[in-house]
Amino acid sequence: MSRIRDDITRLTACLTTPSEHVRDRPELVTLLLGHLPIRAGLWRLPAARLLLPDASRIVVAREDEQELVVECIGDGFDPVATNLIPVCCACVMVPPSGASPELVADLDADRLAIITGGDQAAVVAAYALIKGLSVPLEVPIELIIVGQEEAEAAATAERLADAVIRHLGRVVDYRGVISAIGADTGLTQSRMLPRPMDGLLTIAREARGGVSPDHQPDSEARHRVVNAAGQDSSLPEHVSPEFEADSIAVPMRDSERVVLEPLPVASQVQIPPVTAPINPETQVQGSPLETMDRDKPFRGVEGSRESQQAMSLCDHLPGLSVLGFRCPDHDSAEFALDETGALHLVVSASDSGGIPAIIGWTLRHWSLLGEVISGLPGQSVEPVVHVLSQDAQFLIGLRDTPWQTHLLVPVTQAGPQGLACVPLSRQEASEQGR
Repeated sequence: MSRIRDDITRLTACLTTPSEHVRDRPELVTLLLGHLPIRAGLWRLPAARLLLPDASRIVVAREDEQELVVECIGDGFDPVATNLIPVCCACVMVPPSGASPELVADLDADRLAIITGGDQAAVVAAYALIKGLSVPLEVPIELIIVGQEEAEAAATAERLADAVIRHLGRVVDYRGVISAIGADTGLTQSRMLPRPMDGLLTIAREARGGVSPDHQPDSEARHRVVNAAGQDSSLPEHVSPEFEADSIAVPMRDSERVVLEPLPVASQVQIPPVTAPINPETQVQGSPLETMDRDKPFRGVEGSRESQQAMSLCDHLPGLSVLGFRCPDHDSAEFALDETGALHLVVSASDSGGIPAIIGWTLRHWSLLGEVISGLPGQSVEPVVHVLSQDAQFLIGLRDTPWQTHLLVPVTQAGPQGLACVPLSRQEASEQGR
């Protein structure tokens, strides 16, 4: 009997190979967006930082129409990495609004969080959202309230948690309140990929599989990465035939992990300024409108109207003089000065989601801006934000923000592209009426 046991021990030793590296499995959190005070999903980044306060690197993944957007808070991406999730990071997945309970369950997250407003309608919707979940009871459900003061939010969370445990038998852990969106969201990089067939399940599978520290990335397989300086990494010169189809299968094994096809370079199009980003390639040769690198000095700031593109957002706002620099990663947002020397930020509706990041970038580089912009105050202040759109419903959704909204109405014989700019903010409307 002892001999058989010894044979089994020797056989086990021969078949067992100790691993030199322990695979890192990122913490996986699913963030569900409830009824929020304002639209455009501006709350996801501060919510991710609140949920993971001790993480040095957080990846926030979401779906945007036909793209998979991967945003990084903290340390940036490796520009040549073939994996979607950086090593040793926490991952927050944000399913689209109205996602099915089956999709939420299939993401198989370690934690599940709900971010919602504190009004009665939002609380009722959050209760219905929790009731419809099909995740196991052992998965913690966490709650974040936005748009309220701390004491009021705590009372709202307590009422919701009591109702959930009494009627649904689930425990809701209140994580805190986000009263307002700060200027610095912590966003350092974003990666835009063609949406695979499985969407966020691709991120979930890679996170559950872990990332091997000894993985050697293929130098020819690069994603389209937008770094803090606004420069794209190199794109692959050749795409394998298996990635030419619209459907991209993502296997479970790491040895068969696929590299998603990078986005094609956008061609130059001429569309109204409310939706058209400013393409640096279309600018006049030698124009001072150059993207400003964080680590490089300005090459030019104040440019004449003739040297800029014919379509400018600032053309719709009288009294503003457009400046010749841009924020990295947000080339379509325009900076301008008014007659008093105050700094203004003018964006279209499609870029309103990046306003907090642009404001944070402006405040971090205020001293550098002061050296090249005459009359700028010595102490940093947030620029006056203007949001222009032809969608009245979208602008109504921004009524609780400090931003000044402007409705562009198509008319005959009016401003640029035949659009008349109508201010919707009371302060702006009263100033133009004087």
